[in-house]
Amino acid sequence: MTITVEYFAQLRTATDIQSETYALDAPVTLATLTNAMRERHPDALGSMLGSDGELPGWITVVVSGNTVRDAQSVIPEQATVRFLSPISGG
Repeated sequence: MTITVEYFAQLRTATDIQSETYALDAPVTLATLTNAMRERHPDALGSMLGSDGELPGWITVVVSGNTVRDAQSVIPEQATVRFLSPISGG
């Protein structure tokens, strides 16, 4: 199945990518996707994403408009998954 990942703030800076597509075998959980992201970008995301598929509290994940925190949440086919991190400013 195909999933589009969009990166924002620190994650976009780390990967130097705005968005990319992953082709993964269904069913895909959030943990499966984050593991694939870490494998594709080990230097950029390896330290930012949890090694067990769990995400650190400072990253917000939005799947097709819904915030998701559970690593075992199933991601639907053709979903857009947005990874948001805090944005600093003044």
